[in-house]
Amino acid sequence: MSPNSYDQVPYAVQSHPAAHVRKLEAVATLFGMHPQPIPDCRVLELGCAAASNLNPKAMELPQSEFVGVDLSERQVNQGQSIITTLGLDNIELRQADLLDIDASWGQFDYILCHGVYSWVPENVQEKIMAICKDNLSCNGVALVSHNVLPGWNFRGTIRDMMLYHVSKLERPEERISQARSMLRFMTENCSTDTAYGQVLREELDFISTADDQYFYHDHLEDHNHPIYFYEFVERAEAGGLQFLADTDLTTMLSMHLSAQARDALAGIPLVQQQQYMDFLRNRKFRTTLLCHQSVAVTRNLGPEDLRKFQLSLTSCPTPVKPSFDSNEPLTLHMRRGEISTGSPLAMAALEHLSNRWPRPITMDELHTASIQRLATVGHGGESWDHLNVDDTARTLMGVFAAGLLDYYVHPPTVANLVSKRPLATPLARLQASSGISVTNQRHENCNLDEFCCYLVALLDSQHDRALLFDKIQTAIAKGELTMPQNGQKFQRVDQAHLDGMIANTLTSLCKGSLLTA
Repeated sequence: MSPNSYDQVPYAVQSHPAAHVRKLEAVATLFGMHPQPIPDCRVLELGCAAASNLNPKAMELPQSEFVGVDLSERQVNQGQSIITTLGLDNIELRQADLLDIDASWGQFDYILCHGVYSWVPENVQEKIMAICKDNLSCNGVALVSHNVLPGWNFRGTIRDMMLYHVSKLERPEERISQARSMLRFMTENCSTDTAYGQVLREELDFISTADDQYFYHDHLEDHNHPIYFYEFVERAEAGGLQFLADTDLTTMLSMHLSAQARDALAGIPLVQQQQYMDFLRNRKFRTTLLCHQSVAVTRNLGPEDLRKFQLSLTSCPTPVKPSFDSNEPLTLHMRRGEISTGSPLAMAALEHLSNRWPRPITMDELHTASIQRLATVGHGGESWDHLNVDDTARTLMGVFAAGLLDYYVHPPTVANLVSKRPLATPLARLQASSGISVTNQRHENCNLDEFCCYLVALLDSQHDRALLFDKIQTAIAKGELTMPQNGQKFQRVDQAHLDGMIANTLTSLCKGSLLTA
């Protein structure tokens, strides 16, 4: 396989929510670090591809500096074209080998290495750790994602099967096609009567639905070296780094395990605890944060720590209407899960967070709003004046621990109401006009239909609802845009229906964090 396989099959254009510097800043702050504020920081991304993960940050943080490096000339050129189109002057892409990075590149407050470490040879892995040590500022944070065992054992077995099947093929499209044929053969003929067959079938189902770029680079590359988490940490520590956290804190908590497992893991060293949790969960992938060994890290977290941040729910919840005058608990349903509470204070706080979605709020502001809400409903004639902000924080710790609460030092600029002249970012408008996945204000990838893409491309704050209607109506009349309805497309639509569709779509875009304030 060519060492520049990413020139042959460019990686999918997408952002990585876990790899936003906002996430690294927040996690580091939570654990007692003093990271560089992201509005004025320096960021390096190793393996930046077409900069789809860097460009949204560079646009959002114009006073910060971003440097991306990738071996693929094709992807770097693609990214540079987008940067030129957007007129960004705070981002630089370099086509270079990671082995060439040295002290002349300078120091960075945040280093991102997503989807690289497990897919390069050992000498490059060593260099990645060296970069994270030598080029990281004293209070800097590095992100390195990697495949882990034991979860990759079965997936690795399937990879070995496919590599055996395509070993004599060179062209990427042939390797992809024949590897998928091998998967179909295994899926159709693998018995599910045994434990091996059941687990294998689950992995086959997952891999079979992956897109070609992920499929090719994650499973058919020459290098894919999963290791145990403790081994990864040992390598980091040998290079002068320490394990800070996982970007997803819920994966670090034992609360989701049985009581017996929690008791067994209590009190043992953190890395050892995390490794046993990987054993129990059969974990396959980690997004690990590292910092210098000299940095003091605070591990004892409490409700008062939430006061450092602005908070929002992690996804758009189902509408909630708490019943304060009954004993019925409130259940909040979200994409990642659900949580129930019978506490009036927690119910008021969750209602306010839901109504504000997706805009964040400080804990002090949330406490004030929650107490005011309880006063208006007069729950049981009780007085709530004795409660303070730490009481509100304490009621939300379960939501936080369940991974349903996002926390920010510097939150995204996102609208929670559709303005008279809605605005999407220049990058989102460019992506929408190209018909590709659009990056929202929360650094998430949004796959939009044709109508949504056409509408987003117009959201430059210069179009009010009447102008949007005229532009879309004209595009439909010219056959440039077709509107879906019940699985079919049509070119003629009555005015009331179109106006309602625009209004509903704008509301959905707002709920999807695609509108900026």
